[in-house]
Amino acid sequence: MYFWFLAQVRRASPQRGPAQWRFARGLKMEPEEVDELDEESFGSDSSSDAESVQPIIPPSRRFEAGFQGADGIFIDFVCRMTKSRHPLLVMLLGDAKSRQQMARRASRSVAGGKMLRSYKDAKDLINFERLEWNLMDLLTSFWKKQKHPGWLTRPDALQQIVRRIRMHQRMELCVQSELGEYIVELEKQKTQVLQQAMVAKHEENDTSDEPSRRQGFWHTFHRGTRKGDWRPVTPAKTELYLPTLDGRGWVPPRASISQAVQKETKPLSSVKSAPELRKRLPFLTHALQASSEDRDQNRFTPPDSMRRCHPDRKMWWFQSGYEERRLSVEQREEVMSSKRSSALPSLPTLVKHRCPMSHFGECPVEPAEVEERTVRQRKNNSRGFRGHHHLPPIEDAVVPVYGDSEDLDDAISPTKQYIHACQREQVVPVPSSFVTGHSKKVDAGGKTLVDSDLLTLCAVGRSTGVEEVDFSGGKLLSDFVLGTFLEDVLLVPHTPLRIQRLSLKDCRNASSRAQASVVQLLQGDCGSKLRFLDLSGICLSMRHLDSFCGAVEKHQSLQTLKLCNTGLGGAIDVIRCLQRILGGRIQVLDVGWNCFTAPELKFLGELASKNHNLQQLGLANCAASSQKNSSISPCVFFIEELVHGVSLRSLDIAMNRLDFRGALVIEDALEQSRQLTTLNVAHNPLGIMGLRSLLRLLAREKSGLVSIDMENCFTGELMLSVEGIQVFTYTDPGGRYNLDLDRPYHRSLLRTLYKVGENLQLKPADTCYDISYAPGQFTLPSLPGPTGVWPVPTSGRLDLSFSIEKAIQRAVKGVAEENFGKVLAKYNEVMRFTPHFRKLIPLLAQWRLLEGHEQEQLAMLSALGRDFVFTATHLRQLCNCKSMVGTVVARLLPTLVGGKFSLNMAIRKVDNMSEFIKMLTLCKEYLLFNPESPTGHYKLDLSNTPSAYVAQALALLDRWESGLAKRKDLVDISENGDYSCVRNCMYAHEPLLGAQTGLQSFDQWVIPEKETLELDYVTNQRPDCHGAVLDDASFKKFLTILQQAECDGSTQIKVTRNLAHYINLTSMQMRQLLGVYQYSELREEALITTFFRIIDIHNEKIFRVRYEEQSELDRLRARLGYCTFFTYVQPEQVTYDFDFAKYDQRLAANIFFSLANAEKRDNIANFRYTLPDGTIDKLELGVPRSWDQFARMPKEGIFHFTYKCSPQDRKFALRKSLLLQYGKWKVDVAESEVTWWAAANEAPEDVLEFLFWLRAKFQDTNKAFEAFDGVDGNGVLGLREFEEGMRLLKCRKFKGKDEKQRWTDIFRFLDPSGEGQVSKDEFLTLDTFWAEVEFSIREFMDWANRIFGKDLKRLWKALDEDGGGSIQRDEWESSLDKVGYFGPSGPIFSFIDDDDGGEISWTEFQMLKRFQRTDA
Repeated sequence: MYFWFLAQVRRASPQRGPAQWRFARGLKMEPEEVDELDEESFGSDSSSDAESVQPIIPPSRRFEAGFQGADGIFIDFVCRMTKSRHPLLVMLLGDAKSRQQMARRASRSVAGGKMLRSYKDAKDLINFERLEWNLMDLLTSFWKKQKHPGWLTRPDALQQIVRRIRMHQRMELCVQSELGEYIVELEKQKTQVLQQAMVAKHEENDTSDEPSRRQGFWHTFHRGTRKGDWRPVTPAKTELYLPTLDGRGWVPPRASISQAVQKETKPLSSVKSAPELRKRLPFLTHALQASSEDRDQNRFTPPDSMRRCHPDRKMWWFQSGYEERRLSVEQREEVMSSKRSSALPSLPTLVKHRCPMSHFGECPVEPAEVEERTVRQRKNNSRGFRGHHHLPPIEDAVVPVYGDSEDLDDAISPTKQYIHACQREQVVPVPSSFVTGHSKKVDAGGKTLVDSDLLTLCAVGRSTGVEEVDFSGGKLLSDFVLGTFLEDVLLVPHTPLRIQRLSLKDCRNASSRAQASVVQLLQGDCGSKLRFLDLSGICLSMRHLDSFCGAVEKHQSLQTLKLCNTGLGGAIDVIRCLQRILGGRIQVLDVGWNCFTAPELKFLGELASKNHNLQQLGLANCAASSQKNSSISPCVFFIEELVHGVSLRSLDIAMNRLDFRGALVIEDALEQSRQLTTLNVAHNPLGIMGLRSLLRLLAREKSGLVSIDMENCFTGELMLSVEGIQVFTYTDPGGRYNLDLDRPYHRSLLRTLYKVGENLQLKPADTCYDISYAPGQFTLPSLPGPTGVWPVPTSGRLDLSFSIEKAIQRAVKGVAEENFGKVLAKYNEVMRFTPHFRKLIPLLAQWRLLEGHEQEQLAMLSALGRDFVFTATHLRQLCNCKSMVGTVVARLLPTLVGGKFSLNMAIRKVDNMSEFIKMLTLCKEYLLFNPESPTGHYKLDLSNTPSAYVAQALALLDRWESGLAKRKDLVDISENGDYSCVRNCMYAHEPLLGAQTGLQSFDQWVIPEKETLELDYVTNQRPDCHGAVLDDASFKKFLTILQQAECDGSTQIKVTRNLAHYINLTSMQMRQLLGVYQYSELREEALITTFFRIIDIHNEKIFRVRYEEQSELDRLRARLGYCTFFTYVQPEQVTYDFDFAKYDQRLAANIFFSLANAEKRDNIANFRYTLPDGTIDKLELGVPRSWDQFARMPKEGIFHFTYKCSPQDRKFALRKSLLLQYGKWKVDVAESEVTWWAAANEAPEDVLEFLFWLRAKFQDTNKAFEAFDGVDGNGVLGLREFEEGMRLLKCRKFKGKDEKQRWTDIFRFLDPSGEGQVSKDEFLTLDTFWAEVEFSIREFMDWANRIFGKDLKRLWKALDEDGGGSIQRDEWESSLDKVGYFGPSGPIFSFIDDDDGGEISWTEFQMLKRFQRTDA
């Protein structure tokens, strides 16, 4: 029961304040229970707490809502959400008229229909909680009247809860503040790292002057070419020429210059350099200076690519090809080669026959030239040009005025050098801090350089030197040019600067020359200051690999080395290479995306564990496939070597096919690594089981981890591989383990078992037993090694059983064995993982960092829900995502500690109707689970964490009860002979145990994370036979509440199971309880739910006869167990079909054989044995005597029989001992205290007619026997004597031709032994049948009194539907079903029908008056 505290506190309060009302609603208490609380206990109404100011529903409104005087999870939520305008809440809280109006409107749309269905579910939930509340209120009153100590309320109970609420609020504020600060700090660190990476290239200089740098670069580039620029003729100037009007060539800006050129004897086209031009035209300088102003009027602006202008401006060199596609690589090479091979014309030309600009005007073209131009254009189109007009080469567009003679300042300028190089290599210059001279860092990462671009940078680097080089992403750079750059720039002997960072990442063409240069750089003095080297994506040459590794080993400054995807794993001597690389001073090593085998990874792990310099290691996607077993990642060999300690601070093992086994190895190896703070396991199929290991590692005290990257790790599942089913479950580690110690996973599993025992203060000798080891002898270690690691052999096969029962017994010391709720709570405290308080904030932050990744969040919730324990304060911190708050609370409810208070505080975090309904749906199985009364049927979805918790709890209870049975040396009555309480177990709709799965016991099974588990749990717990039973008044009210409940029968049974441990029943009361339910399935569930609350099991036949069909009894036996639902005291007239393939059915048959040997062998009658092939053996010689020994019984076939016994043959003492030995019922009664019973359907119809006639004539069966036997009778009746008595007593019931035969059949029935005589005891067995008939009538009348009162006329009118004044048998049966009576009705009709006419009249019906109770 969720809100048991409500029914415990009973006080009266005349006045209450608003704060008291809120507190009562928050604690799920009735208003009358808060009389001792004042306003100051809760603060003022202006409290800032959102939950504390939720409005509550006054009593009048609660009456309208339909749950006055009741409370529960959902009712409390509805009461707190009265101001919400959610349609569902409006319907729930509105009156009947408004609900009808809303229902009519809603039924017109699809969404409205969905809302109506939700309303029905909500209403059913409210009815469930009302029924539970009403029954709990009844039970509370009953037990308080009994003055039971467990039901007494402490006077300071409310004050204690007030203190807990205040403490909870303070703790929540503290944790919330600390978590917020921690996340902010994490974000700051990430931001700082990102900023450092982004501004690393500018760390020496301030980048605020970047615009001025670019402006200066372009000013230098265009110096003397802009309008208004003074253009003296100096070596630093360039001369801009103008295009001809027809677009065929270039002319100087002034005609005088053209004329001067024309006067030269040597054509101007032969001039190839600026010095030569100045020698031949000395007069040009004066002419240019004189006409500078005029020329400026005709000068053009620079290209768009050089001035960052909008491309639609009118520029002659941009006019061609602005919106056309680029030329192909082959076409560009063809054009460039043609230009280089042709002689330099007098002046460069534009694309032929095309005017440069529209503002030049139309070119004067002759008609003949038009046709020639068309033909030429077609040729160009056929070659792929298709009208494209591209930029002219720079050396054609901007002609240098000088050549060899340069000023000193211009020669030193990096910008000038870069511009000249761009002109030489025919590339468009791109300004950067390096080419402007503001930085010594070449930052070309991701810019897709080509060879010509890199050659332009060589000119700057040769003279100025570089400190950092980043060519990452240079996939187009050739090996020759890379080698040239490294040789000309980085390997200059006397350069003033030394390279510190070099990145050639993804420079795929870097091969022999470039790699040789890198080796030379590492070996020489030029690279002595190199700290960072990235060669990722470069296929390392085997010729240079050894020298490269040797150079890395001897290098004194290299700290970071990245060799991702370099083919290192395919090296001939990769182990030697790794040894030499890690022999240096490397602190950061990334060898990811290299294919390493298991021995190589194992060796790398040994090196990493011994290296004290290495701080970061990257091994992403390094696990090679194993031919022996491809499902096992070789990376586990590396991880296992870290168990002895490691100096790493960061480890990346992403994408290595690590599953749950690899995660366990990680947990084992890194548990004591205090230096390691960051772990990347992204994109590994860890699954829920693997995430459980990693989250435990994150939350351990000795682990230094604060962050784990678990992206895309939620996939993966348990699979049957060569590892078998050896799976470690933290919360339930006990079981049988078969370990192959050649495998890292099995070695880690063994170490983990040792550590589990160590945490529980148990030595391996206390936890491990039944050990076998091959080859040789295995000795359990007593202590861990010097480094704190438990020693484990590296070879051999070890089989052992592991048990923590001693720790559990120590934990539950002082707790009653039958108090399953406390046993489970203690077990969870011991075995569930409690995060260390220092690691709790990183664990919560891990959840916050997954926000937006729903799959990862759900996987983390499942992992946390299966292993961890939290307080309500911590759980509420996980509810930051509003769209998942219902899912979070539902999946983590099983992890809560603190009882009902914590559950209440956690549930109150859900303040949305949709999320609240989702929460209740997900955790339904958990909320309905009653550990104090676990017997029942379960169908659990293991992918749902609350359902998985129930499955785990059942497994723990099963282990606990089987352990108790073994310690007490009780008889095993389980289904399969393994002491298990679990029966009929089905997993994924297939039998769990058997040859198909290889499992012999439920205890051996490891609960997976998916599929459906269906089972019956039957506890070994039995009630106290002297316990207090509900009195008649309380039980009558109990039945009335059930019958008047607005919920269906299955819901009533669920409520009854929740409260079953508060109820003790007699067999008579059980019989009446079964009469509440109409269908046999519901009666079956009702009996199973409350079967172990019956205190007089010796009278079980009273309710057993309620099941008239043999199939109903067979289902009950199969679910409760054939030895549990066994007729120990009254087995007469019982028919069985035993399947000898089942252990418990063979045992039950053997009990009957033992009973028959003691009472009478012939009591086993009507037997037959069906062989597995269907052959029926009638056992002509009787039941084989060899079957008396259980070990010699056959283990196949079906044995059918009926047990009959005369009263004088009964051995009551033996029956009672069997009840104690096999049934485990502690019953201490005498034979006279037993209510002997018989089923009405066990007797033929004539016997019942004879009984009714006899009871009508004699009120006492003893007197009836004396009438037959006579005054001087001998105490027995023969057949003739019986027939004579029937004549003398004038029995007319069987009048007819076969009257005598019918008398004989009655006599034979009364003589079960077949001796031909009926003793008085045998004749008195008619009383057992009469007791059944009389009880059926009284049961019917009790029901009628509850429903219709004492007036039989009202009952008669309800049953006489047609008003004909008589009721036939068919009408009788149908009428009873309609009015809600589901008890036995046939014997009642037969008794009322006194004249055997087949119908009853009002006069006959009045016979029932004498069966009405006076106190009814």
